[in-house]
Amino acid sequence: MRAAPTPLACRSCRLIGSLLALALLSSRAGAAPHVHGAPAGHAGHTAHDMHAMSDADMQREVDAWFAAHPAHGGAMLGAPADTFLVRNFLFDTNGILGSAVDTARVTVGEGVMFKWVAGSHTTTSGAPGDPDAGSLWDAPISNLNASTREFTVQFNTAGTYPFFCRPHGEFSNMVGVVLVTESTVDAPAPRPASAGFVGGLTPNPTRGGAAFQFALTRAGRARVEVFDASGRRLGLVLDRALDAGLHAGAWDGRVHGARAGAGVYYLRLRMPEGTQTRRLVVER
Repeated sequence: MRAAPTPLACRSCRLIGSLLALALLSSRAGAAPHVHGAPAGHAGHTAHDMHAMSDADMQREVDAWFAAHPAHGGAMLGAPADTFLVRNFLFDTNGILGSAVDTARVTVGEGVMFKWVAGSHTTTSGAPGDPDAGSLWDAPISNLNASTREFTVQFNTAGTYPFFCRPHGEFSNMVGVVLVTESTVDAPAPRPASAGFVGGLTPNPTRGGAAFQFALTRAGRARVEVFDASGRRLGLVLDRALDAGLHAGAWDGRVHGARAGAGVYYLRLRMPEGTQTRRLVVER
């Protein structure tokens, strides 16, 4: 654990807008709203390169990054409210290893722990390619020593906080999300007044992926797809049955396994209450 809690300030508003900058995405199941990532210095790697590199190679990359960019943004007093187990190649908080991206839900003032299980990784706020990536927190998660095996972030501002692993975020979609809400003190979560996207996609414009939130007023299937400006379907972000309430998701900024080129894209949400679309600009 790191010393002295560092409040996550309003720069998060810039990074994640009114609520989310969740990493990037496929879909995940679990109790928390599940979100259904090349970092700087890795633009030359292919997906094959990343998987072929040994743990020692990855540890050297992580060490080289933090030799020039000190770890920051961690710790709190008391027990964390949720934990991500960090392994190759995912952040796992729901125990479903076949899914792609997990989301933790906590309230203001609570913390989330990142706990090493396997490999050499980082936990880095934001999304791959985002110029503000790592502005809120950035730390190694590895078996190098006791101080790198666990890292806890305290969240003092409501919002949605995406994060990723620098070596694996873009090429292996190793990303996650923390959704922070105001404390309700035993009150049940309010049912949304209306269905659809809550706020915009963040960041937008983006150089990587983008996160979003959406609400359902009744239980049902939600499907989020990506389209280009000509209306051609490029990929599926989320497709699952969900309860009524607030949910988080993210597109990883990839099309058919490669980074999406610069241009205008659209995320379309289909839900029991209807269909909505949000426009996203990708810059390079």
